[in-house]
Amino acid sequence: MRANCGAFSADLPVGWADTTDANAPFTLCKQPDGVGALQFSIARYRSGVQPKINTSVLLGWLQELAESSSRGPAESVMQEDGDLRLAAGSFFPDSQTFARAWYASDGANVAKVTYVCAKQDVGSELVEAERIVRSIRFEHHGT
Repeated sequence: MRANCGAFSADLPVGWADTTDANAPFTLCKQPDGVGALQFSIARYRSGVQPKINTSVLLGWLQELAESSSRGPAESVMQEDGDLRLAAGSFFPDSQTFARAWYASDGANVAKVTYVCAKQDVGSELVEAERIVRSIRFEHHGT
């Protein structure tokens, strides 16, 4: 199934659903027995000089996130170039929590995506979250 939130769409594995609360970022969770949440914050290119966002820029934002928060240093850092550019890293903000953050871009639009769960629950759900992030396609309206 493909979920569409207006600014972007993504492929959802079986069991994943939109669980967004009012006034919260777009959120996906695995139902009924999921262990984490995947949240999306989107910055869309609207007009003017189109940015040229590459993996170096995304990696810089990931490093800024690590430095500006209490998440600790990023581990398992990766970056990947292609139609969808990615930079990602994992964090252990405390002894009980796991978080993975991705910055994804098509060169103009950007998604910051975070997955959070209890440290002991990291498993196949993270693999599915990674597939969801890799399937992001930004919607282009009037650009």
